[in-house]
Amino acid sequence: MGRPARTARPDHPHLDADKAGTDLHAISSPAHGLPGFVHVLEGADGRLLCEAVRACTKASSTPGKLLMEHADAQVVAELMNDVMWDQWVRAGGIAPDGRPGARGLWSRLPCAGKRSGVRGMAVLVDERVLTAWVEFYGMCLQDEDDTRVPVPFPEGFEDNTGFLTARPGRIDLRSAGHTHNPSMTVQVWDGPPPAPPGQWDETGQAELETSAGSVTICSLGSGPMPERIVLPHPGSWSVRVCCTGRDEVARRAALEGAVNDVERYVVQFWPATPYRRTAIDAPGLGE
Repeated sequence: MGRPARTARPDHPHLDADKAGTDLHAISSPAHGLPGFVHVLEGADGRLLCEAVRACTKASSTPGKLLMEHADAQVVAELMNDVMWDQWVRAGGIAPDGRPGARGLWSRLPCAGKRSGVRGMAVLVDERVLTAWVEFYGMCLQDEDDTRVPVPFPEGFEDNTGFLTARPGRIDLRSAGHTHNPSMTVQVWDGPPPAPPGQWDETGQAELETSAGSVTICSLGSGPMPERIVLPHPGSWSVRVCCTGRDEVARRAALEGAVNDVERYVVQFWPATPYRRTAIDAPGLGE
């Protein structure tokens, strides 16, 4: 019975001010900007400072507690789109600095095993559009630690005959255009996702083993692209690749040379097997 009284007590000054028609904000230190805060701090005694610190700490820790206990992947992804939330979770040490926000944060939350929405439905953890570059009709998704790849790209690419060819540590993709910049949308899911909507010229699926937990997009002539795909953890990942715009890129690349965003890819990653984190795993693995 004591909790309601403690909760209601801080509201009394606001209720009294409202009845009296007093604007508390106009007479508070924030109304005078930074000088007002400095003046208040200079005149505050130890007790008032302790109460202020306690209130600020509680105000900060409450959303953190809610985030850690109740957020799902979709909530995390939405929050991390806001620059202030992104900075808040990094400054608070909740998300590792330097690692893509939603993925790094979601992989560390205790609620990461929970799913939202329809029971058993996979959750989209992260989605972004990356830069890809095709040369001599080829590009590749390859484990960033290419010392673990028995035959690194582009060796053996000329032997490929289909749209998608899986090799240990890499997945080769054959484009319909000789040299161009395709659009590549990369999705990371926590389970087997539905196929992307729309009609596709080509679709292929394979498994990719990543020792680093990150994947590079390699072109046949220029090597790895600056951007990489950072997954929540290393291990075995299922990869589905869908492609459209192949007839158009074949025609336009032959007439115009390098074109942009004519051929379009959607690449979906999801864990092929459950991953069990060990004590030697670093929080920033794959950074």
